[in-house]
Amino acid sequence: MLQFWFSQVNKNFSDYASRRPDFIRKVEENLNAYYGRAFERAATEFLISKLNITDAHHQWGNIPMKGKGKQTYEIDFIGTGPQKEVFVFEFKWQDLTYSDARSVLEQLKSKAQYVQKLPPNVRFGILAKKLKEKERIREAQYSAYDLDDM
Repeated sequence: MLQFWFSQVNKNFSDYASRRPDFIRKVEENLNAYYGRAFERAATEFLISKLNITDAHHQWGNIPMKGKGKQTYEIDFIGTGPQKEVFVFEFKWQDLTYSDARSVLEQLKSKAQYVQKLPPNVRFGILAKKLKEKERIREAQYSAYDLDDM
C-alpha cells in the first residue's frame, strides 16, 4: 500500500488533494502497469522459494545484427538451483491460453540464445496471472505457474 501511495498518489499530491478527474483517470491507466511490476517482484520471490534458487537475476542485452528497435532483449528471471540447474522464466500479468503460453515460451527460448555462459540444459518456464491448460504446458516439459500456485 505504501509503495502504491508513493508511486501513484504522493508524486501527484496536489492533483489528488484537489480531486482532479484527470488524476483518477491517470491512476486507472497506470494501474495495470503497476500491478505488472508488483507481480514481477512477487513472482521472483515465489520462484526463489519454490525452486530453492541460490542465485537469481533478470537479464537484458543487445541482439547482434538486428534492426533499430529490435536489437535488445529482456529475460525476466534467470535462476540457479541447488544442483546447479538453471531456470529461465518469463512473467506475464495476463490470462494466457495454451497457444499464447507456448508462443511466449518459444520467444523466451529465442532470447535465451543471446545470454552468454548459459548451459545447454536450461529449464524454461512461464509464470502468468492465469494459465489455461497449465498441465498441458507442463507435459510439454516446461515449468508453468500462475497465481493459483502462488
